[in-house]
Amino acid sequence: AASDVYKRQALDTMGMVYWSQGDWDASVECCQRSIAIAEPLGYHLVITRAAITLGNVYSSQQRAGEALPWYLRAGVLARQIDDRQVLAWAIDNTGIQLQDRGDYLRALAGHEQALRISLEIGDRWTAWQIIFHIGAAAERLGAVEQAELLYRKAAGLGSRMDSPSYHSGMLVDLARLLVEQGLLAEARPFYDEAVEMIGRVEGERLGGEDTPF
Repeated sequence: AASDVYKRQALDTMGMVYWSQGDWDASVECCQRSIAIAEPLGYHLVITRAAITLGNVYSSQQRAGEALPWYLRAGVLARQIDDRQVLAWAIDNTGIQLQDRGDYLRALAGHEQALRISLEIGDRWTAWQIIFHIGAAAERLGAVEQAELLYRKAAGLGSRMDSPSYHSGMLVDLARLLVEQGLLAEARPFYDEAVEMIGRVEGERLGGEDTPF
């Protein structure tokens, strides 16, 4: 039993690593093997995290129809075992899928709910990303000033998180938004910082997905 525990933990971690590197096939294989080991043993904590990673893989491939069931499964199990961190991930990621489909109001509601959960449990890393996602929803709803404020907040928090793959993407969107408002001088420092940061990210993808720049 102990060897199964270590094996599923290793597979779960490897699945996340492979996803972050853009090796989606390897990530799916590791996550599915992890779930196969965890299910008979009732290790729901493992299943929820593997399910989130599988959802992320399909989301990165723009396959929302396959991503959503995994986020739903993760969310349902997370509620059952009171795993609020995974619950926040599942709700926030579902919001991203809704946003991609143009359902911005429901996406915004989901992001705000996920942010409340993350703040309640002190998960600053997740809250940081959700603040950016709320900004993206606000931008698509036409609330440009609010979006800029949230993008700036996320960009500022990013300097404490040491996650260049995500942080650089936030800087890219902030610079883009400023350029669209004609604020070229304000956009330039964020552009330069993003370029420098992207140079420190290994592999061809940022945060598990192609980031146009």
